[in-house]
Order: sequence, then C-alpha cells, then structure tokens
Amino acid sequence: MGQDNTVYLSDIAKQYTLLRNDLSDLEARVKTLKTTINAVENKLIEQMIIQDLQSFKSPTGTFSLRSQFYANFGSKEKDPEGYEENRGYFYTWLRKSKDFDLVVRQALTNNTIRGFVQDLLEAGKPMPPGVKGYSETVISYRKHKEE
Repeated sequence: MGQDNTVYLSDIAKQYTLLRNDLSDLEARVKTLKTTINAVENKLIEQMIIQDLQSFKSPTGTFSLRSQFYANFGSKEKDPEGYEENRGYFYTWLRKSKDFDLVVRQALTNNTIRGFVQDLLEAGKPMPPGVKGYSETVISYRKHKEE
C-alpha cells in the first residue's frame, strides 16, 4: 500500500510541476504580448493624432482616442519612502479638509483618489499635496459585433 501511494504522489507532483511550468511560460508570453500591444497602441495613437482623427472604424472594430486621468502617491515599488511621505502629506491635508468624512467612508484606493482629485480639479481647486496626477492618451476599442 505504501508503494502505491508513493507512485500516486509522484504522478501528482509531476503533473503539478508541469502545470506550474506551463503557467510560467504563459505569464512570460502575456508579459511579452502586453509590451507589444503597448508599442502598437502608441503607434496607433501617434498616427491618429497626425491624421487628426478622434476615432475611426476599421474592419476589426472602432478605435477612439480618450484622455485617461491618473492620480497616486508615486511608485511604491521604485520609491517606497517617497510614496509613504506623499501619502502622509495627503492624509494630513485630507484630515483638515471638509471632504474628510466623505472620503474616509470609502476605501482609499488609487481609483478613489483619482476620482476625488479629478473632482477637485474640475471644480477649479488645486491638486492636494502628496498626490501626483497626470493624463495619458489611450485607445478605446470596441470590437464589431459578429452577425
């Protein structure tokens, strides 16, 4: 009975190892595809701007330029100390602001911060301390429905 269990365990372990290797290969492929997609998207944006197009239809779908606003405290991975310092500046400012109760009821994710900061900027108020905001032109893509 011990021998059978060992063989069975070895088979499962082998299957596990093969699946983990497959997953690693797929993750590497996804990373490569994302890099390639970003490069092609940048070319597409550049050409649409050169040709003064806000959107166009192709046989594969409809492509549109849109501006995406981002707000965060900087890069946690590249500059953890700066990130925490900026986060502290923002929270100190936020506690003193009228919007503190409204904002703290929500989880303060990058999306929450982005929305909050975007609302402030649209109302003509300054960017809060510690927050880095920027806009980026991106492609919006809608695949044509298959008939």
